[in-house]
Amino acid sequence: MADDKKIEALRVFVLACGQANTNWIEYYADKTSKVPTATAIFDLGKSGKSNDGDDQAVKWILARIAGFYDLAKADRVITHTIEFVAFSHADEDHWGRCEDLYTLPRPAKLKIEVNSVYRGGMAWKSGAKAAVRKLADAMKPSDAKILKVIEKYRSDLKSDGTPLHPFSEKCLCRVVIANADPVKLATKPLYPSKANASSMVLVFEMNGKSIMLTGDATWVTMHGINALYGAGVGPADCYAMTLPHHGAINTSRNPTNKKETDDTWIFKKFAKNVAPKRIVASAGYNNTHKHPQIKAMELFETGLTTKSVDHNNIVYNGGDPVSQQRDVHSWTTMGDNSKPVTADSTKSDAGITYLIPDAEVAAIVDDDDDLVLGRQRLLGAKRKRGGASWGGTSKKKKKKRTAEPVVRTPLPDNFRHNNIEYLLTSAGRASVRIFPAGVTDDAQAIPVEQE
Repeated sequence: MADDKKIEALRVFVLACGQANTNWIEYYADKTSKVPTATAIFDLGKSGKSNDGDDQAVKWILARIAGFYDLAKADRVITHTIEFVAFSHADEDHWGRCEDLYTLPRPAKLKIEVNSVYRGGMAWKSGAKAAVRKLADAMKPSDAKILKVIEKYRSDLKSDGTPLHPFSEKCLCRVVIANADPVKLATKPLYPSKANASSMVLVFEMNGKSIMLTGDATWVTMHGINALYGAGVGPADCYAMTLPHHGAINTSRNPTNKKETDDTWIFKKFAKNVAPKRIVASAGYNNTHKHPQIKAMELFETGLTTKSVDHNNIVYNGGDPVSQQRDVHSWTTMGDNSKPVTADSTKSDAGITYLIPDAEVAAIVDDDDDLVLGRQRLLGAKRKRGGASWGGTSKKKKKKRTAEPVVRTPLPDNFRHNNIEYLLTSAGRASVRIFPAGVTDDAQAIPVEQE
């Protein structure tokens, strides 16, 4: 087959890793090749907020890489180079497994290196910075400096934007937004943490379709992305998207004003702009933050027109975990193999109106230890020339929060981890498959949709 007839393929995996985020990406210049032309990682999360194993994602990645090669017959050490490892923002559930990538056991004949490390978002603490730097130092292929810090506003979608990584002419990775501008829409907003609000959002594009990975995007991030769509530069034809912030509802509540009285109007506008055809939420079993929320998932489900095989998601209806049966492409990394309750019994009667009374805010916990729950005043939020400035917040002394203990109940027999793969090709074909826990072999994956 001539080179110009080869079909390219992009495979994006959303991996089960507890109450955290880990995504694995593979690009093939030739879809039929056993070894990908390039690989990448977006977030390597560690969870202290749920009781299912969060180290399984890195183990899955290492096993997946080993499976590319016939190591038993190798007469030398084979080096696999990951093109880049990118971190959306400073929360540990997005970088906490850094050390595992270079310390967990791997075959003696396999060496893994990394070409570039990107650190996105603001408010990185010294320990978090050190963890990312150690990964870069341990896995760099030479003495080259591979750590790159993205700490100013960035969007590769603008006309002068350079892609974060061009895999080929048809396959690009671009920064949708990083370090979104602070927004002052009301005098007393419920403002998300700086780390979450500045989260980097990536989009992987192949032949006119896109897959968006949102990190811990909040209403501030979404407001910035909405502006990009308003300028006509938003990613087109979103085949799939990770649900912002694990499917949280609290950090999607934006301030209201005289013009906009719905405290989710930015969230709704974001859902309409992106219009993903498939969604997935990464969260952990029995997590203390009650992610994902049914109301957040239902908002995006209104645009999911494609049918999927029947499956059961573990989600939260307010503070209660429920098993929800779905027949559209709405997935979570937590599945339930038992016969579920009916969808009608788990859906909220409020539909997608979901204005949350102030008294209930504290009951819906966010996964940022430094988030101030409740309403606080945002003073002078503005961007300084050449960088980001978040202005001042309330001068009131923050109340010390006591961490809610994680209830380490055994995983039920019917619990299932979902590793979800989205495939796009240069020929316009696409598919969705599920890799059950521990499965890295393509032959054992479960197809759930193919165009």
